[in-house]
Amino acid sequence: MTLVEKIDNIQKAIFDYEIANVAGNIVSVFQETIDTQTIDVKNPQVLNQFNQLMGECMSALQNKDYLLLADLLEYRMKPMLK
Repeated sequence: MTLVEKIDNIQKAIFDYEIANVAGNIVSVFQETIDTQTIDVKNPQVLNQFNQLMGECMSALQNKDYLLLADLLEYRMKPMLK
């Protein structure tokens, strides 16, 4: 399963209000993104954007703002992976 497919599954879980596994799945996607170097981790600007996105996603999770989380994944995370 590709990272984009995993993000799609997370978004589906959010919209189906199956929140229980969302946090773990997001962390898994972030970790896989770094491990597979899907983003250019040697580029400080890209790495900074990715770190900022991770923080915003974790903040959205803490605030239970799942719509924001789904939007961050769709409009910020997916474009980073392409």
